[in-house]
Amino acid sequence: MTGTFLAALAIAALILLQPLRVAAEPVISAPFVTVGIGDTFTIPISSTGATDVTSWQFDLAHTPSIVKANAVTERPFMSAFGLTLFTSGVINSVTGLISLVADSYVDLPSNPSGAGVLANIEFTALAPGISPLTVANLFVTLAGPRFGSC
Repeated sequence: MTGTFLAALAIAALILLQPLRVAAEPVISAPFVTVGIGDTFTIPISSTGATDVTSWQFDLAHTPSIVKANAVTERPFMSAFGLTLFTSGVINSVTGLISLVADSYVDLPSNPSGAGVLANIEFTALAPGISPLTVANLFVTLAGPRFGSC
């Protein structure tokens, strides 16, 4: 494996939080890629099957001796529907943890639904090996039923 390694294993997680609504559970995933040492590459974190999303949050662990996380950027899943409040989280290069990546939809309905890329994470390959990506503290908040008076 001279100069090439597998940078990320595919991840998939079911949404853990669905307040006030029963709907198809969206799936969060990332691709499996092979890159060379020194390469900078982007891993998109995607969602499918989401309905009426008002916010999401996750942490992502990786192997810091294999890859270095450089940046987290918002992608259009939420912002294509309107105004959002995105936080790129905190990258800890020593522990290999990106924590508190989050986005909230702060515009008028209709809320984001469907499939799309939530965030891109840019990495640099440091050494040969495999770096699993592990999602933790994953939360997705869906809009609940609306009550009102006439």
